[in-house]
Amino acid sequence: MAVIKVIGRPASLGGAPLARVLPHRSCRAVGPFVFLDHFGPAEQQDMQVAPHPHIGLHTLTWLFSGEILHRDSLGTEAAIRTGEVNWMTAGAGITHSERTPNGQPQDLHGLQCWVAQSRADEQGEPGFQHVGADDLPRFSRDGVRWTVVVGHWLEEHSPVRINWPTFFVEGRTEASDTWEWPYPAIWTMGIYVVSGSLTVSYDGNTHRVVAGELLVIPPQEQGVPQPHVEALAGVQFVCFGGEPLPEQRFFDWNFVASDPALLASARADWMAQRRFAPVPGDPERIPHPAEQDQDAPGVAEG
Repeated sequence: MAVIKVIGRPASLGGAPLARVLPHRSCRAVGPFVFLDHFGPAEQQDMQVAPHPHIGLHTLTWLFSGEILHRDSLGTEAAIRTGEVNWMTAGAGITHSERTPNGQPQDLHGLQCWVAQSRADEQGEPGFQHVGADDLPRFSRDGVRWTVVVGHWLEEHSPVRINWPTFFVEGRTEASDTWEWPYPAIWTMGIYVVSGSLTVSYDGNTHRVVAGELLVIPPQEQGVPQPHVEALAGVQFVCFGGEPLPEQRFFDWNFVASDPALLASARADWMAQRRFAPVPGDPERIPHPAEQDQDAPGVAEG
C-alpha cells in the first residue's frame, strides 16, 4: 500500500464553512478513523446543528478556538472549549446537538472526527466522556510541543477510555528540527497539517504537506524505516490513526456499521421517530435525507 495525499473539499456544517477531508475517494479510512472535518478558521460563526442520530461510532471534537455546547439523549450538557476533549460513543444509538452557546457567534476553528467502533462494540451502550485541558498529557520533544488527545504517543497516555488501538495527538513545532515518529508497524497513521508545512520522507520518497492536506502512511513493511519529518518553527498539525478494523464499514448519512442491515434499521427507526431518544432541552430534529427526497442515496461503502 502506497502513501496517499488527500486534500479536503469544501462543505458546511450548521452554517460554519469547513473542509471535508475524510472519507475521500482515494482513502476511506485511516485506521479506525472514517470521517474528518476541519471547520474554520471562521470569524463570528453561529454553529447550529440540531439533534441528529448516530450509530456505530465515536465522535471526537478538538477545538483550536471558540466554544460549542454539546447536548445528547443521555442528558449530557457539556461545553467544549479550546484544548478540551468531547468523546461521544454512539453504540446502538444516540442523538445529539452541537450549537454555539446562547446563539452567540464564535471565532470557530477545530476538527471533528468519527472513529468507527469495533464489531464487538458497535451495538453496545452509548456514552460520553469529557476531559479537561489540564488532564491531557502535554510535553516537548524534538522541537515539538505535543498534546496527547486520545490513545498513547511517545510513552504518554490520554485519560480518554478507548476499546480499540487508536491515537490522536496535536503537535506544534517550537523550533526548526527533524525527527522520526515511532508507531506500531500494524497501524495506519495520518498527518494533517492545520497551518504551515511539513516535509515527510518515507519509503524512499519525500512528501511536502501543506495546510489543509492529509498524508496517509500505511502499516509499515518489514525493513522500512520510520517516517522522517522536517519542519520549521510555527507549524501546527495533528497525527491520528491506529489499528485498521478487520471489516469494511458502510455508511448511511450519520450512521456507520459493519453490516448494512444495521444501517437500514437505524434509518427506518429515525424516520419513524422511534428508538432514538430526544435531546432534553433541544426539541428540534434533523430529518434523514430520504424523508425529503425519496431518491436520496442509501448505503455507501467505507
